[in-house]
Amino acid sequence: PRAETAPDGGLRIGGTGAGALLELRHSTLGETVAVPLPVPVAGQGPSPPSEGRFTAVLAPPPREGDWEVFLDDRPVRVGAALAALLPVHAPGTRFHLDRRHGDRLTVHCAPALDDAERSAYHQRLLRTAHHPAQKRLPLRDAVLYAGDAGGTAAGSLRAVHAELVRRSTDAEHLWVTDGTPGAATRVPATAVPVVAYSSAWYEALARARRIVAAGQ
Repeated sequence: PRAETAPDGGLRIGGTGAGALLELRHSTLGETVAVPLPVPVAGQGPSPPSEGRFTAVLAPPPREGDWEVFLDDRPVRVGAALAALLPVHAPGTRFHLDRRHGDRLTVHCAPALDDAERSAYHQRLLRTAHHPAQKRLPLRDAVLYAGDAGGTAAGSLRAVHAELVRRSTDAEHLWVTDGTPGAATRVPATAVPVVAYSSAWYEALARARRIVAAGQ
């Protein structure tokens, strides 16, 4: 296989082997994600499956962990040329291509918070020391939006955000996400994503002048 970054922030892979179904399979959860394979047009685009080649663009998987790449139930294996280039990272994202079990092509998706920040000890420090310390500082001219889980409530949250942006206030707009891969892509372009339970989240809770919660 070959691998390179794609213009939209994903990773483009290609290789030999005809197949109709490309999948990512989580190594421990058993979850699978189908990856679209482009339909070739005569004289354009990638080689058709009959010529024994495939190409696809991988987007960030929905969960952290290792996702093995399968083509028609067969693991996609890494040749020597690609192995020398691994890992291949997608700029600005938390996922990259690597290999496991010797030569199996794998997508690794890192957690939103690093090990230190996720630890019970560090979370306790954030709650009992960092958050109170931030509350003693002046408020920031910021709006924190929380509770975007989809549905009508999320639509109301976005409507409030759109109205505040329309008023052209100078406030900073912060949008809480759960940190799952791709979550930032659902954040309005006029807001900054903040991962829940990160140090930035605790700071925003303490210092944002306004907090807008879905459903309230």
